Amino acid sequence: STESAAIAAFVALLILLWEFRRSGVASLWSNVKGALLDTAQTTSMVFMILVGSSVFSTFLIAAHVPDTITTWIAGLEIPPLLTIGLLLLLLLPLGTALDEISVLIITIPIIYPVAMELGFDGIWLGLMIVKLTAIGMVTPPVGMTCFVVSGATGVPTETVFRGVLPLLSMDIVVSAVLFFVPAIVLWLPSLVAQSAG
Repeated sequence: STESAAIAAFVALLILLWEFRRSGVASLWSNVKGALLDTAQTTSMVFMILVGSSVFSTFLIAAHVPDTITTWIAGLEIPPLLTIGLLLLLLLPLGTALDEISVLIITIPIIYPVAMELGFDGIWLGLMIVKLTAIGMVTPPVGMTCFVVSGATGVPTETVFRGVLPLLSMDIVVSAVLFFVPAIVLWLPSLVAQSAG
């Protein structure tokens, strides 16, 4: 994804040069400088959120919050599907306050062993973790992706959140279907495994 982002940035630069080729060097430099300043502003905002989320995730790990929650859920006498569902639901509030890497570092070592012990498929679990983490990244009040969009476009954050809500609702519905019908997730991997075998 880093390489594709670099290619996209280079293509955007070429388009900028082409669009302002007749405006003169001064106008071209003014537009390039404005674009660089906007990029620096957005990047600074994102990095501040990342620094805050890293500090918060370090605090959570040091305070043994994930271990405590996992032990509590594992100690409940409930069906395996409900157990893994509760563990996966932890990704939503974590995703609203932390960046994706921090969420994965905190939760994967906890959720994966429990899911394997309960007999769930690793591919299905991985997809559910990525899906729910992505939902958390656009969920108010801290959905980092929405802040990035707001900073890059100049659209107020409240407007971005309102625009995301219908899509967020559909994403939650899709996640629920994938959770209760794992065969949808595992159909294509099973075909690949059969053809490889």
